[in-house]
Amino acid sequence: MVSVAQIEAGVAKFVDNELAPKIPTEGPNGALKRFGLLVTLSYNIKSKVPAVLATMGAVDEGGNVDLDGVAELARHYMPESGLRVQVPVINELVFYPADIDLLRRYIEGG
Repeated sequence: MVSVAQIEAGVAKFVDNELAPKIPTEGPNGALKRFGLLVTLSYNIKSKVPAVLATMGAVDEGGNVDLDGVAELARHYMPESGLRVQVPVINELVFYPADIDLLRRYIEGG
């Protein structure tokens, strides 16, 4: 079980270390694109993810999230070819099954 704060911190590290370096920084909007990605993900985690996880039954009475269960469910539904996500300003990001375990390590403090 992990807290929503741990998820926020882990996702921020994942974005900084894994996603941001893949975003082109050339041109006047490069840094702005990286910042936009972090702000967009942070907003969604704080405003939407807790409700979605609660609906899934992945949150206990103390507000902690069953990371094992969520990761297992994500692996079950993640296509081997990757999950394509449209992100405003940045265009498309593709997440692969290996990203689930990598993100999990960041959330757990790795």
